[in-house]
Amino acid sequence: MADYVGMTPTVVVGLGGTGKEILIKVRRMIVESYGSLDSLPIVSFLHIDTEQNAKVSEPQVVLKQDISLRPAEQVWAKVEDAKAILNKLSAYEYLDEWFPSQLKGTDSILAGAGQIRALGKFAFTLNYQTIKTSFNNAKARIIGHEKFMLDRWGVQLDKGVNIFVVCSLSGGTGSGLVLDMAYNLRDWIPPSDLPQSSAYLVLPGAFSGLGDRVVANAYAALMELNHYSRSTTRFENQYSTNPSDRISSQSSQDVPFNFCYLVGNSNDKVTFPSISSVLEMVAQNIFLDFNSGFSQYKKLVRDNIRKQWASPDPLGYPQNFISFGLSGIQFPVERVLNACALRLAGQLITWWSNPTPAPTAMRDVIKTEILPGLKLAESDNEHQLLDSIGLGDNMKPYNKEVANWVTGLRKRRNDLNIPYENLQRFISVEQEKYDPHFNDSDTDPRRWSDYFQKMWDNLNQLIPQKRRELRQTVYKMIEDRFRGPKFARHFLEVLLEVLTDYRSQFDQDRQKEWLPKERSAANALQVLLKQIDDHAKQRIMINRKGVIEEDLRGIMQALESLYISKVEVKARTLAVPLLDGLKEEIERLLVDLTALERNLETLQSRFLDKEQTYVRETGALTVNGILLYDVKDIDQVYNKTLEDKQEIICQAWF
Repeated sequence: MADYVGMTPTVVVGLGGTGKEILIKVRRMIVESYGSLDSLPIVSFLHIDTEQNAKVSEPQVVLKQDISLRPAEQVWAKVEDAKAILNKLSAYEYLDEWFPSQLKGTDSILAGAGQIRALGKFAFTLNYQTIKTSFNNAKARIIGHEKFMLDRWGVQLDKGVNIFVVCSLSGGTGSGLVLDMAYNLRDWIPPSDLPQSSAYLVLPGAFSGLGDRVVANAYAALMELNHYSRSTTRFENQYSTNPSDRISSQSSQDVPFNFCYLVGNSNDKVTFPSISSVLEMVAQNIFLDFNSGFSQYKKLVRDNIRKQWASPDPLGYPQNFISFGLSGIQFPVERVLNACALRLAGQLITWWSNPTPAPTAMRDVIKTEILPGLKLAESDNEHQLLDSIGLGDNMKPYNKEVANWVTGLRKRRNDLNIPYENLQRFISVEQEKYDPHFNDSDTDPRRWSDYFQKMWDNLNQLIPQKRRELRQTVYKMIEDRFRGPKFARHFLEVLLEVLTDYRSQFDQDRQKEWLPKERSAANALQVLLKQIDDHAKQRIMINRKGVIEEDLRGIMQALESLYISKVEVKARTLAVPLLDGLKEEIERLLVDLTALERNLETLQSRFLDKEQTYVRETGALTVNGILLYDVKDIDQVYNKTLEDKQEIICQAWF
């Protein structure tokens, strides 16, 4: 497991408007690096504010994804009827002991704490249970993702829970809630979870022009933090009449946070021009804990620092306040890789779609290659489709069955040595036995004779079978790099024409060839039967034997022609619904193919759009340092990486 890097499940808590700004920035960085918020489930967020839906300057859509906070991630710590409590404050001992008498005229807290720290603390107290429940839910969301993180990112989770509290010390909400939040976190997370809390507290220097109160608030908050960071002090507070809603004696003796960062907007090297730059730096510092390559280093640095503040300074003051700076030379590797990957994905679709034109001789390809493979070929010398309808139980076409019957009839006459005088009766009796095989007088095919009923059954098996085989053939065409969707569309359009021609040809053959043959054979048979009987009765006739044998050959030919014509007529009649079924399947395939082509176009467009999103959205990539990035870098990286390898890469996908 030494190859795996560790990360720690984390809850980021933002207090007030500044806290919300930082939360949104951290969420943006997660999406930029991991693809989505859901891709890093070990981080959850909770925003607590005395103002509902406070606006933020940070865009809440990044890389086409909404990164705004969900309702479950927000607590509006509102107080709608403060007077109802403040008018009888003495009845609320847990409030009366600290609430300033100057503020008893407060009506409500609905749109912020008005830069008054006591109102922030008041709102926290009255919303204590809601805040506690919301935090516990946030903590529950980061549990149980060990396998996902290992499988997806190769990250083994460290034991413990990190809590980051971010806020400004200048307003009323953040500076008023921060101490209560700090000590309650120690109670809400059991020691067995190995919690470690860190605060990022933004100092008033970043809020220039907002008046003296922001400085006063920060000064007071820092004095309290410093006071409760001493080992001789206790933070004690009650949040309701319920005795359990208070800071435990164990937690009250601890320092507010394990690490407390005080963040200003300047040092002797640089001054940030705006509050947004300061908050961006804070967010980036927090995000480094979610960077598998840097999180372990941060933990090591913090552990080394902790050793130095184990005891107070020579004046007896705690030393657990720290700060940080952040600067870098940055090349957005993930962004460039994502843009290149999206470009390759789009070009892969183009490669696979095979925009080269289909062959002009598609009809020949269909007739000589594809239809024979489907056993649906029809030509002057081959009748796969018709033969498949006219197959008997022994898998022999019925026209061959007829020929075999006629051959057998001739052999039986010879074996029995039938006298000439009895030939007419012999043939008539045999025909009467055979003729019922070709009865289709009933409108219900299930009551047709055995031969025709079998042909009907063949049809009902062939329709779904050939439709299925045709669809599979088209699927293979689409998957084939050297054919593809355009080839498949051309194939289907031409096949529709070919099957229409088949239908027309079958009808023409049935009307103009096989029905006339059937009638002609029936008439010839009647004439020849009478003729052979007349010749048999003439005892004195020149070449009597030769004449009668010639009559018999004519009868056999007429019988064969009659019944083969019946089979051919029926096969062509039944071929029509088979062709109609195939044409219907072609129409469906064309609809499906159109949908596929649209989906491919949409997918390709999305790839291009997302590539451009990665290319364009670069404004927040750095705050203090140099960004080594230009749009042309993506073209350079892409071309240099692939060079002549694109064909090989595309082939590897198929």
